[in-house]
Amino acid sequence: MKKINFPLYLGIILLIILFLISLFPEKFTDKDPNYESNIRTYTIVENGKEVSKVDMPPWRPNEDNIMGTDEFGRDIYTRIVYGASITLKTALLIVLFRVLVALPIGIMAGIGSKLASTIIRFFNTTFTAIPILLISFFVFNIDYFTKQPLDKSIITFTIILTFLGWGKLAKQVEEKASKIMKEEFIEGEIAIGKSITQIAIQNMVPHLVPSLISIVFIEVGLVVFLLAQLSILGVFVGPRAKLIKFEGATPIEYGVNPEWGAMLSRIVINNRIGRYWIGLYPALAFAVGVLAFNLTGEGLRIEFEKRTSRVASTIRRFGFIFSPKIYFQQLHRFKEYYKPAIIKTLCIILVLTYILMPPPKSLYEFKADLAIEHLEELIKPEYEGRLTGSEGNYLAGEYIINKLKEYGLEPYDGENYTQLFPMGDSGVRLIMEQANIQLTTSDGNISHYEIGKDFLFVSFCFDFDENVIFEDDDFITLKGISAPGERLKEVKLSDDIKKIISVKSKDNYDEIIRDSLWYYGSTPDINFVTLEGVDELPNQMPVYSGKNYNIIPKGELAEKLKSDICEVEIKTKTPAKPAHEGRNIFAVLPGKNWDKEDSSNNKKDIIIVGSSYDGVGVFEERISAMRASNIAINLEIARVLSQMEEKLDKTIVFAFWDGNSSFNSGSRYYNHNRIFTQNFYKIYYFDIGLATNEEKINIAFDSPSAFQVETYDMMNNISKWLKKKKIDYEFKNSSSSSYYNIGSNLSLKLSADSPYSRYIDSDKDTVESINKKQLINMGQYFIDLITINENFK
Repeated sequence: MKKINFPLYLGIILLIILFLISLFPEKFTDKDPNYESNIRTYTIVENGKEVSKVDMPPWRPNEDNIMGTDEFGRDIYTRIVYGASITLKTALLIVLFRVLVALPIGIMAGIGSKLASTIIRFFNTTFTAIPILLISFFVFNIDYFTKQPLDKSIITFTIILTFLGWGKLAKQVEEKASKIMKEEFIEGEIAIGKSITQIAIQNMVPHLVPSLISIVFIEVGLVVFLLAQLSILGVFVGPRAKLIKFEGATPIEYGVNPEWGAMLSRIVINNRIGRYWIGLYPALAFAVGVLAFNLTGEGLRIEFEKRTSRVASTIRRFGFIFSPKIYFQQLHRFKEYYKPAIIKTLCIILVLTYILMPPPKSLYEFKADLAIEHLEELIKPEYEGRLTGSEGNYLAGEYIINKLKEYGLEPYDGENYTQLFPMGDSGVRLIMEQANIQLTTSDGNISHYEIGKDFLFVSFCFDFDENVIFEDDDFITLKGISAPGERLKEVKLSDDIKKIISVKSKDNYDEIIRDSLWYYGSTPDINFVTLEGVDELPNQMPVYSGKNYNIIPKGELAEKLKSDICEVEIKTKTPAKPAHEGRNIFAVLPGKNWDKEDSSNNKKDIIIVGSSYDGVGVFEERISAMRASNIAINLEIARVLSQMEEKLDKTIVFAFWDGNSSFNSGSRYYNHNRIFTQNFYKIYYFDIGLATNEEKINIAFDSPSAFQVETYDMMNNISKWLKKKKIDYEFKNSSSSSYYNIGSNLSLKLSADSPYSRYIDSDKDTVESINKKQLINMGQYFIDLITINENFK
C-alpha cells in the first residue's frame, strides 16, 4: 500500500488558503481593515426590561466582530485577512533575496572557493554570537525606520534581514554542493574538459534545485517566525502611529497598516489587562503561516528522497517549461516549436505591458502659471497678509469671490457666497504698533527699550485685572519684577504688583512664530521669552489676543533679563480690534443630481474642496507666499473643473476657510453650523494644504462617519496611481487644521499637503522658493481624483 505524504498535502492546503486570502481579501470579508468604530450600542435585559447599553472599544468576539476588535474599534478578523498579503509578501521577499545572495556564494564555497567559504563562516559566526533578533530590534527601532511608509518599510526589512540571515542558508547550500562535487559524474564532467562555471550551471544547479526548494519553504517558515518574534518586541513592518490618551501619559505605538506583526505587537500589555483576543488571533495566524511552510518544506524533502516521485518530476517539468534556455532554443527552431514559443512570448508581452503600462492620462490639465498668478496677487501689500478681520483679508475674500463668479460657479444657496461668523475674544491676531519698556537693574541703572527694535509682543491679554493700570492716553501700564529662571518658574514677588516671569528657551524662531508661546494660567502672566541661537528677528509681527502677555526681548534687553533681577515697567497701546467679521466662502459646481429635491432617502453626493485663505499678517514688510499657495491651487482647480462641458455625477463645492491661521477657525465654525448636512448629502471632503519648497506630498485619509467607506482599497488604488505618475508621496497625518475641524458628518475626508517647511514666514518664503512640481502634483492630484478616479468621478 502506497504511503501518503500527509505533511506535504496538509502544507499545500494551508498555503493555498493563505495565498487565496492574501490575493483576494475582499472575498473573505466585507469590512474595511482601517475602519475605526468608536462606540457600540447593544441591548440587554435587566429586571425583565430591555436596556440599551453603550460601550467603547476594544470589544470581545461577538456577532459583528467574530474575533473582536482592537483598542481603536478595528475588526481583528478583517485586519488578519488583509494583513496576510503584507506579512507573506515581506517573508517571501526576504527569502528570495537570501537565496539570490546565498546560492552563488554557497555554490562557489562548495566547489572549493576558500574566500566564499570564509565569508559564509564569518557571517554565520558573527550572527550566532550576536543573535539576529537582538540586532534587528535595535536597528528597526531607529526613528528613521519607524516612520517609513509601508512599501519602503518592506524593502528595509528585506534588505536588513537578508544581510543578517543569508549566511545560514548559504552554509546549507555549501554543504549540499560539497556532497555533489564528490559524486562520480562530476569527475567525468571535469575529464571531458568542462570549466568550473559550466559544471556549476549545468550540473550543480539542477541537482541542487530539489533540495533547495525544500530548504526555501522551511526558510520562509523561519522568517515568518522571526517576524512574529520581532513583533512581540514591538518591531513590525510599516509605519507606527502614536496615541497619547491623556496629558503626561506614555504614547501608545500602534501599526497603521493591517499587518500581523503590528497586530501582535501589544500582546503582552493586552494579555495583562485581560484583552486576550487582541493578540491571540494574530498569534494563531503566525502559527498557521509557520506550520504551512514548514509542513510543505518537510513534505517536499520526504518526496525528493523517493526515487520515483511525481512531485519531483512535476517540478522538473515546470523547470523545463520556464527555462529561459529552452525558450530561446524554441525561438531558434520556431517552425518546430512555434506553439510553445508563441504562448510564452505572449505571456512575456502581457507581463511587460502590465509592468510598463503608463498611468491614465489626465483629462484636464492643472496650469501652474495660472495658479502662480493668483499667488502673486494675494501677497500684494494691500491684502495685509490676509490677517483675519483686517481690511486686507476682506479684500482677499472679494478677490476669491470675483474669481469664482468669473468661472461661472454658483452661490451655495442661490444668493450668498459667504458664511459670516463672529470673531472670538481670544486667538485673534492683531497689530501692536506702540509699546515701550523701562528696565531698572539691581544697581539702579535705568534703560528704555522700544517695540520692534528691542522686543516683540507675541501675545496680548484682553482679560485685564486689577494689576493693569489704564492711563488717559489709552496706554496700559504693567509693573513687576523679573528674575532669571527656567520656563514658568515661580518667582517671589510683592503682593501689590503683577508678577513677571523671565523665561529662557532653546526653541527656534520658526516654532516661536508657529506656536506663539501662548501659555495659559489662572491669571494673566507676563512671560519674557529669550531665544538662544537665533540671529535675526523681525521688527514687526502680529500678536495673538489671549490669556497672557508673551514678549520676545532682543539684544541688550534679553541679556539683562537673563542675568539680573530687574524692575520692569511696560507701556503698551491696545491694538485695534478686527474691522470685519470672519467669513467662509463657498461656490458650487452643480452635479447631475444637484437640482433634485433634498431627501434623506435619496442623498446627493457632494465633494467639498477646501483650503484656508487667511494668513498671519505682515512680517517685516514681507508676506508669506507659501501660506497663499493653497488658495491658488483651489482657484485653479475651480477654473479647470468649471470648463468641463459635461456635468460630473457629484456636485463640487469649493470652500475657502477664514480664521484657520488664528484660533478663530472658520472650518470649526462651519462644522457646528453646517450648510450641507449628512441628512440630505453624502459628503466627501478634500483638503488642500500648503505648497512649499519640498517636492514630496503627504496624503491622509479618514472615514469619520458611521457610513463606512472602504479606505483600504482606495489607499492602495491611489498609491498605485501616484507611483505610476512618479509622484513622491507618503501616507501621513495632515498638518492642516481644517482637515481635523471638518468632522463627524462626512463619509470620507482626504488631504494632500506638504511636509512642514522651515522657510514658512521666513525671508525665504517667496513665490520663487515654492517647488513648482509640488504645486502641480497637488493640483493635478485633486483634479484627477474628481474626474478619472473610479471612487469619486
